[in-house]
Amino acid sequence: MTENELRQSDMDGESVQGVVNVRELREVLSSYELFYDLPDPALEAIAGAAERVFVRAGQRILEAGVPAYAAFIVEYGRLRIVSKHSRQTFTLEEGRGELIGMISLLSQEPFDGEAFTL
Repeated sequence: MTENELRQSDMDGESVQGVVNVRELREVLSSYELFYDLPDPALEAIAGAAERVFVRAGQRILEAGVPAYAAFIVEYGRLRIVSKHSRQTFTLEEGRGELIGMISLLSQEPFDGEAFTL
């Protein structure tokens, strides 16, 4: 699912973007270990640039071979990441607090698998 499809999929009932103020998102982010030691101004800047997206089960949020358009932190639910190398397929499930897609987003290198919501 592309960024545009993810943003528009709420019209089809597949996902819903939450309207969240910066203070609420800052509180959510500060509960994750990755952000524990960030000073308040940095956390506020990240919260101001972030958005909360709710995605129904079975939706692809990152596509193999395509650079990530966003990084995702799992707040609720789980993701399945499927990566194929040579003739082997690797499957990994991630849950609350996991950060997905950051390396691909920052490097603009293709994501190494597909990530689906469960």
